Amino acid sequence: MTKYIRSELYRIFKKKSLYIFMGIIALGFILINYMMLNSKSTSLDYISNTLDLLSFATIIAGIYIFNTVYNDDFNSNALNAGVGLGIKRSGIVIYKLIITIILTVVMFAFFTLVFFLMGMMYKFEFSNLEIENLVLYTSSIIVSIIGYASLTSVIIFATQKAIYGTITYLLLCTGMVYSLVTMGLKFPPVRSLIGNRSNWLFTSLTGGLAQGKYFSLIGIGVYILISIILAILMFNKKEVEFI
Repeated sequence: MTKYIRSELYRIFKKKSLYIFMGIIALGFILINYMMLNSKSTSLDYISNTLDLLSFATIIAGIYIFNTVYNDDFNSNALNAGVGLGIKRSGIVIYKLIITIILTVVMFAFFTLVFFLMGMMYKFEFSNLEIENLVLYTSSIIVSIIGYASLTSVIIFATQKAIYGTITYLLLCTGMVYSLVTMGLKFPPVRSLIGNRSNWLFTSLTGGLAQGKYFSLIGIGVYILISIILAILMFNKKEVEFI
């Protein structure tokens, strides 16, 4: 386990594209805030700008993280080597999720550093409430990326086609799947049968987390656990085709 995760992290963190991507995002963040802030701007203005920009993180950072952790291996057929070395398919599914968590946390830790350094340049003093709101919203974005990657892993391990994984992730993180499912739940026959269950959807739960509803983590954990089980089942089912 440790050897596989370490080798994957080494592969990812030695890529120049990772640092170029993080640098571009950081530079974009700095330039946008530089254009929007002035001498009369307050810490609240800075926080508001940051939250607006963070709303795009699930798509921009999420797609990069998903492609780096999952799609690179499927495109290069590297998972064949892992299976050939005797790594269990269930292990690969779990290790990929662990790597996704590590990369996501590292990336957002870097962005947090950039945020506070720029705040120091403008001599902003943040209130406890502002920090709490930023932490909650950032946490919901991190959990969203991890959750969407986990849900999408079911598709990519079932099809073993990188493009299908990318499309599925996009459909999830842009809210298209959420909108379609919500519309289906509002359909009268469905609503009369099971009631309004839109608050049980993954996107609703992450939104609840952003509002400080910590119990949402239980539902999010259930989604991730189920997706892991399904991904393992799909991966094992494709064993003959994979080899």
